[in-house]
Amino acid sequence: MVEESAEEHKSKEQQAMESLERMRAYWDRANREENDIEVKRWKTAGKIVLIFLVCAVLIYGAKLIQTAYVHVRDQNRLNVTTAQISQLVDNIRQAYAAKGLKLQMEPQYLVQSGVISPSMVKRNGELRHAFGGKIVIMPSLPTEDATPTFKLSYQGLSHKICVALAQMNWGNEEQGLQAVALGVVGDDGYDKALEDIDRQVAEAKPQRVQDAGGRWILVQPRPQYLLNVARPNDRFQPTPFLEDDAIAGCACGSKDLCSFALRYAF
Repeated sequence: MVEESAEEHKSKEQQAMESLERMRAYWDRANREENDIEVKRWKTAGKIVLIFLVCAVLIYGAKLIQTAYVHVRDQNRLNVTTAQISQLVDNIRQAYAAKGLKLQMEPQYLVQSGVISPSMVKRNGELRHAFGGKIVIMPSLPTEDATPTFKLSYQGLSHKICVALAQMNWGNEEQGLQAVALGVVGDDGYDKALEDIDRQVAEAKPQRVQDAGGRWILVQPRPQYLLNVARPNDRFQPTPFLEDDAIAGCACGSKDLCSFALRYAF
């Protein structure tokens, strides 16, 4: 067998080295490309996470701004409503002092008498307050000493606003306050606060029971005091309402159907 010359042997070694170098270059290039792809993936994932975080911050910030705006708006409306109720009561009592029994409670007449502002009367003739609900003003039952009284109800309130009004001090007996009541306005327009404010206790119907001798007799149950009506210096439910009682009385849930009523002597 003819031995390879030194040059041929050297040429084969050089070819083998070149092949090895090409393989190394190929694997290095493949690794770099794979690393580039991995880096791109991480960069893309990072961008997605960053976008998500920015969106979360923007949404959370928007909610905070909206919550703050609603709080400030409701507080301003609450202040307007509080001042409005006090002014209405004073104006009605002054008008009665001037006109007595001739004073009428219709919105148009109250506007003519200067008791309420024309801006409070809507096109349908109803009175509206700052929260958009209806205001009802009407005569009430006389007191035990025959003093004439009137009552007013603010309807269409949220639970939060109803609770806030219930915990405020609306005066005492010397200032004419007779009662404060909380309730809900039903679909039929029945205003529980406006109705209950004239009642001292809940009416209980007589019940037929059988006595020990087997005879049927009528028994009058003990009266139940109303939890949604508070009165100045009352032993059972004095004014203003405690927070828990106010929360229970303003039972309109998430709907703006709560009502807040006051009753004053003229």
